[in-house]
Amino acid sequence: MLKWPQRMAISIGIARGVQFLHTGVAPGIFGNNLKVENILLDDSLNAKVSRYSIPLPSKNTDQNASNQIGSTNNAEKEDIYQLGVILLEVITGKQIKSSSEIEELKDELEKGSSEAQSVLRSAVDPCLRGTYAYESMRTAVQITINCLSKAASQRPSIEDVLWNLQYSMQVQESWTSSGNLSTKF
Repeated sequence: MLKWPQRMAISIGIARGVQFLHTGVAPGIFGNNLKVENILLDDSLNAKVSRYSIPLPSKNTDQNASNQIGSTNNAEKEDIYQLGVILLEVITGKQIKSSSEIEELKDELEKGSSEAQSVLRSAVDPCLRGTYAYESMRTAVQITINCLSKAASQRPSIEDVLWNLQYSMQVQESWTSSGNLSTKF
């Protein structure tokens, strides 16, 4: 079972992959139908995004470009939502099979992030107990909740997601280097 630092490193790798698809190629690749089954790990647990949508060139590129401008932002925000679902699975350790499960787990995390630490602990994968700093988990939970916002305009950019995940990892590394890994949260 992967512990929190490993899961965070994988999550950052996934976010970097999505960022590359959105901004590292021209035109950006959006609407990627991201799901945990499409994330591959190499021997060093580096995440690789697979089965993404490569746009095919069309004969009428000017008309296509004007049609895609409005849909690009929607597809980008849909990718952010799907990344949020992956992060939800990473945090809870549960395989999500329906949109109602997404809402239930999101509600649990929202409640946990705004109440006592013990409430958040009960929403997080039990295998992670003793392997994470509360602030690291809370940061990851908050960005996950934001990614899962029903209103696409309220979802963060991929840069915001990546920044928050990296911050969460920095907090985790500081906590771990202070000798806290073996203590219970």
